[in-house]
Amino acid sequence: MENSLSSKFTVGDFYTKSSLSDLIEEPNLKIVREGLYYCKKSRSTLLFVDLVKKNKPKKFHFNDKFEGEYFH
Repeated sequence: MENSLSSKFTVGDFYTKSSLSDLIEEPNLKIVREGLYYCKKSRSTLLFVDLVKKNKPKKFHFNDKFEGEYFH
């Protein structure tokens, strides 16, 4: 597997952990509950973020956003 996973994803698309696990060949991803996953087969870290905060408690209303291909 290549060091960068970016060629396998489309920025802003929706992925389940199960589909990601198959796509990037990281079986442990299916059972992860945290918002971060450190890939074993590449030098990559995945962030799991809810961009839509409508039904979340106020304490989870962070200013998460995309600017081009960068996520803040």
